[in-house]
Amino acid sequence: MATVSVLMPAYNAESYVDKAIESVIRQIYADWELIIIDDCSTDRTANICEEYSKKDKRIKLFKSDKNNGISRTKNAALSKANGKYIAFCDDDDIMDRRALSENVRLMEEHGSQVVRWSYRTIRINEEGNITKIVEIKCKDGVYGDRGTIFDNYENVHTMLSCDWTGLYDASLLYKHSIRFDESFEYGGEDTDFNTNILEHVEKMLMNSNCYYDWYVRKKHSTTEKRNINFCRSMIKVAQREYKLIMENCLNNKCIWNEYRSFYSDLIQKYARNLSDDEKDEIGRALLSAEWCNK
Repeated sequence: MATVSVLMPAYNAESYVDKAIESVIRQIYADWELIIIDDCSTDRTANICEEYSKKDKRIKLFKSDKNNGISRTKNAALSKANGKYIAFCDDDDIMDRRALSENVRLMEEHGSQVVRWSYRTIRINEEGNITKIVEIKCKDGVYGDRGTIFDNYENVHTMLSCDWTGLYDASLLYKHSIRFDESFEYGGEDTDFNTNILEHVEKMLMNSNCYYDWYVRKKHSTTEKRNINFCRSMIKVAQREYKLIMENCLNNKCIWNEYRSFYSDLIQKYARNLSDDEKDEIGRALLSAEWCNK
């Protein structure tokens, strides 16, 4: 059994998936398995992944018989994982070669259930050129109990929206049946997943080093395909985080004032591109949402 299961949902990524797989193969830490779930790609993605699986027995490819979407695909990968720890890598991103070695060491030194790290956002235009690079940083922190975690919640929150900036103790996920909400189809599923984890985690670490390059591509990224499903999903995420903060943070009202504005502005931004009926639906949902009116 591998110590780390790296999960990679894959869909129509023939131009990028080889680089993503290679970034896992190049890890200094060698005791891993890569679980790839091809979500019924219509290009050569599955073929490319299969070639790698034939060369390296640590790479395991599974093919969906229909397109299931991001959340179901991630859940399928979780169900196949055998590792003590769980990590994620998207099919068009790059994991730093030190990511597993340095963070497994931290997990085991401190007996942590979760470690989160910093990352870079790399924006790519339709011509394939880099237009912007932004480093998203958290602060180093060793949080040995829930009180300390929530005393430092603003630092924890910086990495809340990404599953690929973390290493997770698999036993924590299995014990509490933590999975991705399959109603989330176009983003937000990782924020919901991480918020769910925060409802149960007892010990966690924050590592300020950058170990991941997130490529936001006009032609590929889920971020660029957001629709009403994303707005509905983020309303659910906001309610979940609101409840988490209210129940665990001493200065909850002060913290939530900032995040309430963030969620409201984000949802309304994407609602601008919806039909009139859909805009009305989201408007009514915001008016009635507990988190939006506190």
